Amino acid sequence: MTTILRASKIKCPRILLIILLLIGQNLYVSAAPKQKGVAFDFGIGAGYSTLGYKTQSTDLLKTHATGSWGMRANIGVNYFFNNYIGLGVGFSFTRYGGGMSLNGKLLWEDVTDTDGERYNHHLQLHNWREIQQQLFLAPNLTLQAAIPAGRARVLIRLGAEYAMCFQSSFDGYGKLTHTGYYPFGNLTLHDLEKYGFYTTNRFHPTGELPTDVQQVSLIGAVGMGIPVAKNTEFTIAVEAAYAVWSSNKTPAGGENAIGFHENSTALNGGQDPHYFIPDYVSLTTTSLTQGAMHPLYVGLQIGVRYTLPLRKRYPCMCLMW
Repeated sequence: MTTILRASKIKCPRILLIILLLIGQNLYVSAAPKQKGVAFDFGIGAGYSTLGYKTQSTDLLKTHATGSWGMRANIGVNYFFNNYIGLGVGFSFTRYGGGMSLNGKLLWEDVTDTDGERYNHHLQLHNWREIQQQLFLAPNLTLQAAIPAGRARVLIRLGAEYAMCFQSSFDGYGKLTHTGYYPFGNLTLHDLEKYGFYTTNRFHPTGELPTDVQQVSLIGAVGMGIPVAKNTEFTIAVEAAYAVWSSNKTPAGGENAIGFHENSTALNGGQDPHYFIPDYVSLTTTSLTQGAMHPLYVGLQIGVRYTLPLRKRYPCMCLMW
C-alpha cells in the first residue's frame, strides 16, 4: 500500500508537468508569427437598426421615425496574401428594423352616424407605433487587415454586399380614442361603443410589404481575434452595414389614405359606424413617409474561426469574421 501511494505521488507531479507543458506549447503556438492561409468563419450578432426613411407631420398629426432591434449573421472564407492583408468572401443574413410613432388627431368631417345624423368624427392617437422589418440575404466581398496585438490581433474589415429581400412586414399597436362632435348642438359624444365612440388598445394590424427589393450595402467591422486553441480563435467585433443603393427608385411614401378601420363586426344593427374610415395600410405607403429607404445596422458580433493550415508551421493566423 505504501508503494502504491509513493508511486501516485511521483506520477501526479509528472502529469501536472505534462499539462503545463501542453498549455505552454499552445500559448507559444498562438503567439507564433502569422502566415498566409485560409480560414473558415462564422459570426452572429445583434444591435440597433433603422430603415432610413424620413417622416412628415401634419397640422393635426405629429410623426417621428424610430429605430428597432437588428440582427446579423455571417459565414465566410478568406485568404491572407501575407501576414497583414487578405480578401474574404461570405454570405450574410440581416434583419433590419425601423418604425414610426404617431401622436395627434385624424378628422373626418360631415359624416353620418348610425341614426343618420351629420357630425365630425375625431380619432385621437396616443403613442401609436408601427414597426417594420426587412429580412435580407446577401453575398459579400471584403478587404481585411490584421494588426498584431500580443497574442491577439486587431481586425479591420471593409467591403460591400448585394442584398436581396425575402421577407418584409409591419406590425401596428397603440391606443385609439373615437369621439363625435355634433356642430348643431355643440355636443361631443364619447364612451358610446354602440355608436362607434370608444377608447381601445385592442387594434393590432399586421401585414406584408413588397419583397421585390435589392440593395447594395457598404459593410465594415473593427474587432479582435483571440486564440483559444490550435487552429481556433474567438472573435468579437463592432459591425455596421448601410444601404447606399436600392432597386426601389420611387420614394418610400405613397398616396394611400391613412386609415384605422378596425374591420370588426358592425356594432349597431348590421351598420358599420366607421364606414368612412379607410382600411389600415402600412404607414410607409402613405404620405407620412418621405424619401427612399436606406437601412442601417450597427451591432456587436461574436464568432469563431477555424484555420486551415497551409504550411507545416501553424496556425496560419488568418481571419475573416
